Amino acid sequence: MKSGTANYYPGSKAIPAWVISDYHHKVTQTTSGGKAVVKGGKTCVLLGKKVHKKTGKEEAGINTWIAVDALTVVGASSGGGTSVETYTVKKGDTLWGIATAKLGSGARYPEIKTLNGLTSDTITTGQKLKIPKK
Repeated sequence: MKSGTANYYPGSKAIPAWVISDYHHKVTQTTSGGKAVVKGGKTCVLLGKKVHKKTGKEEAGINTWIAVDALTVVGASSGGGTSVETYTVKKGDTLWGIATAKLGSGARYPEIKTLNGLTSDTITTGQKLKIPKK
């Protein structure tokens, strides 16, 4: 999580210090019922796995929805051999449209935001984005 993050999303309860200081977290879900999850006006993802920073041991996560803009990508996923491709934004592109074309569902756009550390839905022509492979 980004330093200075205090809540899971605007208006939610405070994040315990151990959640921030002791673990890295893995996003395990980006939609619920096929739709993006929005809480406190922010698009959220589910943190379903956690990895202890010192031991590297993976455990069950906090299973809490957290605003995408409160997260920082810290490394590539080691689970399942997930890899990425690079996409260059074209005039008229949107994150929803790119997610639809590349991932099969526009509702998966939060994955692109998280992977690229984006804090808003704004993208610009010529920008290079990492896209998770299906």
